[in-house]
Amino acid sequence: MNPDKPYDTLEIEDIDNLNHYHTVIVKNEGVAIKHGTWKFYDPSTGMISRTETYTLGKRELPKSEPVTDSATTVKKSMAKPKEVQEYEKKNAGKKRIRVRDGAVN
Repeated sequence: MNPDKPYDTLEIEDIDNLNHYHTVIVKNEGVAIKHGTWKFYDPSTGMISRTETYTLGKRELPKSEPVTDSATTVKKSMAKPKEVQEYEKKNAGKKRIRVRDGAVN
């Protein structure tokens, strides 16, 4: 949504006929809420560290996840792929590792 505009136009799917849409004008209150599936990535590996589902700004807990205080977080460790483990084992203790990054000199 553009915060400079006081109103925004949305197309909402019709409940009775799923192939038709209605145009609705809503007031832009300048806030955003989390909705849907959010994926959080680990910056060092680039892999997904956790996935959370939100409905209108409130987090939905999976049935298998116990309800805990938001201040208490449990960090899950992700297993590294076999190739990464072999690379780290091969280059352990080396000061400088030559890596091909695709850069052209």
